[in-house]
This record gives sequence, structure tokens and C-alpha cells, in this order.
Amino acid sequence: MTKDDYEQSSLLSTMQHHQSLHKTASQDSDMESGSSLTQLNDEDDDGWMVKDSTKGRARSKDYRFTLTIPQTSFRTHLAYGATIFALFFIAVTLLRMAFWRAPPPPPSRSIATTTMVIPHNYRIQASVFYGRRAYVDILDCYLQRNLKKNGGWLDEVNFLIHTDDEEDVAWVEELISQHPEFTASYVVDWKWAQIWKRHMSRSDTIYIKMDDDVLWFSDDAIPHVVTTLLSNPSSLAVSANAINSPEGNWLHYHQDAIHPFLPTPFNTSVNHSNSLTEWRTSSMLSYPTHLADRYPGWNFSTGVNSIGLEWSRMERTSRNLHKTPIALGTYDPFGPAWTSWAIAAQQHYSLLANLEDHTLDRYYISDRPWNMQYGRYSINFVAIKGSTVQVLDIHGDDESDLTEAMPKKLGKPFLLETRALVSHFSFGPQASGILGTDLLGRYRGFANEMVCESGNKKFPWSGFE
Repeated sequence: MTKDDYEQSSLLSTMQHHQSLHKTASQDSDMESGSSLTQLNDEDDDGWMVKDSTKGRARSKDYRFTLTIPQTSFRTHLAYGATIFALFFIAVTLLRMAFWRAPPPPPSRSIATTTMVIPHNYRIQASVFYGRRAYVDILDCYLQRNLKKNGGWLDEVNFLIHTDDEEDVAWVEELISQHPEFTASYVVDWKWAQIWKRHMSRSDTIYIKMDDDVLWFSDDAIPHVVTTLLSNPSSLAVSANAINSPEGNWLHYHQDAIHPFLPTPFNTSVNHSNSLTEWRTSSMLSYPTHLADRYPGWNFSTGVNSIGLEWSRMERTSRNLHKTPIALGTYDPFGPAWTSWAIAAQQHYSLLANLEDHTLDRYYISDRPWNMQYGRYSINFVAIKGSTVQVLDIHGDDESDLTEAMPKKLGKPFLLETRALVSHFSFGPQASGILGTDLLGRYRGFANEMVCESGNKKFPWSGFE
């Protein structure tokens, strides 16, 4: 080998050595930057390039590249995480919206869920025991509202006329002439047995017996009493839950449905000028609490010294309630609530307050009918089948016969549907005191605003209030 050949061979060897070192350094750099190589040659565990000393050349290696994750900044990682979380949150929200259902309402005393459907195998007739036009003028709005043609349940309204007052008779006859669903029956001798047997005994009819001084009843009162009657075929009859009932006053008092009211201590006379529209008790004067213990001349049993005075509302506390007339109420058909107009007035003002506050559920005792167990109850608003009337033995006191004597004799209970609410204005001993308040005007105001059609608004009766 010449000198030139030796120098050329040395130079070639040196260049190959430098290339090997450069490749090794490059591989080490790739390892530090996050690149990953998988070495498949198992003859060497330490280096990435191994020179074969026996052959004087670089041994070939087999490498495989795997997934690489490039280095990124903390801010970029944070952005990626936020995006993933936002997408996950949106997906969960959409799933919840697709499958979410509203939870059931919390339990309350108004737990009635019975489906009420108009029975097609019975006629439903209101039988109004009529005698006083000033009351029926207000009741008229509710009767028309409950006709089938207006979405109600009534096929017919029959006025059982038992009055000698020619003006009262002429007024109701004029009313009847305006509505084909309204009819009249003239009671000749006023005997209760004759009224029930002669005018309320068709086998295909359910009768709703109403007193003419029912001045308000809930939209579902008729559906409730009819449905309860048909759902309890062993029952004799079903009464609505009457505000101003000698027995009901005690139940409502203990159901926390009564509000504290008293005649004003300022000797303010009743103002009837606003009786066309005003009914809300929140507009009444507030009673000064410090005077409640020493109200002058107040007689809880009759309230005689307060006839004609405006009434005031009190702060609704248990202590104040015990200073008012309702505190003397008892569960007794001939107790104080039958004679005291003051107890009656407080019940009516309380109903208006509950109407304003949307708290009528205070009157609901149960979602099941209340069995009177042969005890007496007022029959101001009662549902009964005509076929049942046919077998009844009714004498002079139809209330006692229907609620006490006949249920016991026939073994058929008289039921009270507490979800069917009605307002009965007054009993005989209460009449003069009640008419001295503004309650008739307030009931008229409620009807005008909430019930009566625009062409059937009601006005005060001259000389009656």
C-alpha cells in the first residue's frame, strides 16, 4: 500500500467514526425531547449504535417508532382540559334535559287525584229551594257557569218556588224565561216530604239540593259531590263542606281555616257604596291589637251591640284568634254557631281571606269522605239520587231525616265531601245581624269579578241592604 493509499484509508475510517458519533448524539437528543425508539436488537442493552469489532463495521439495528407526544406549555394543557370538561358538561346537561322529569309536589291536605268524569247514565239537576231574589241574583252566576253548555255538569236548574212574595216570584220567572235550562216548580203546601217526593225522585237523575242563600261554591263542588256519591254506592247522600255550618265551624276552626276578625272599635258604619266590586279583606281596616282585650260592648254570643259596624282584620296569631267570636264555636247543630251572626260573619270574612290568599286547602279534612255516623249536618248543598228519594220517609224536619233517621234506618251513611266547598250565608237567627255587615256586597263583588259574564253583572238591591 502506498503512502497515499494509507492516508486515504485513514481519512475514510475517521469520517465513518464521526458519522457514528453524530448518529448516536442525535438519538440521545431525540430521547431527551420526548421521542421514543424501541430497540429490537437484544445483543446490546446499553448503546444505541454498536460497532462490530470482529467485522470492523457498524452492525445494523432494527428500530420501531411509537406514538410521540410533543412537549407543550402548561397554558396549552390547561386549555385542553377546559375544553374537554366543557364538552363533558354539555353532554351531561343534554342527557339530563332529555330524561329529566319534574319531582312530585310535596304532600298537602289537597291530595285529591280522583279523575272526575261526567256520568252519562244520569242527568244532573240543581234543585234550588227558592224564596229570596237578592241571594239568588248572585247564585245565578254560579248556576250558569256550571251548565253543561258552559263546560259544567248541570243539565237543568229547577227552582222550587216556595214564597208568597209576588216580586220574588216575578223576578225568578223572568230569569227562567231567559234560559232554556232553567225551570220552575211551584210548591203548593210547602211540606218537605211533598217537595222531595214530587220534584226530586226521577230514577235517572242525581239531584243537587241547594239553599237559595248559597252565595259561593267552588268550580269543582258539583263534580266532587257527584263523583263521591257514585264512588260510594252504599251511601244515602253526600253533602258539600259548608262555610257557616253549625258543625263545620268547629272543624274549620281546628283546621286553621279561620282568621281573626272583629267589628271595628271606631264605631265606623258599614259603607255599601263600594259593594259592586270590593271583596278582598286585605283592604279592610287593621284592628288595633292593644284594644282587643277590652272591646266595649262586645257580646260574643249574639254581637247585638255591633250590628251595622264595619269589621276589621287582626294580625293572624293564635292569641288574637282566641279573642274573636269563633272561639265560642262548638261541634253542635244547635250550638252558638247556629244562632250567632258574629260567628257566621267571621267565617265568611275568613273564606274571602282564603280566596284572596289561595289557601282553600285549609278546609280540606281528608281526601276521603267524612262519614257523619248518623250525626246531624246542615243540608245546604247535597247530592242524592232520585231512586234514593223514592224510598225515603221524610217528615217535617228533612235535615234530621236525611242525616240521622234515614241513614240509621237504611244502614246507608250520610257523607261529607270536604273538598267540595260552598258558602251558606245565614240561618234564621243570624239573618238580621249578617245583613248589617258588608258581606252580601263582598260576595257580589267576588262574583262580578270572578264568575259573572260581562253582560250579567250584579248590583245592590235597594231596600235590602
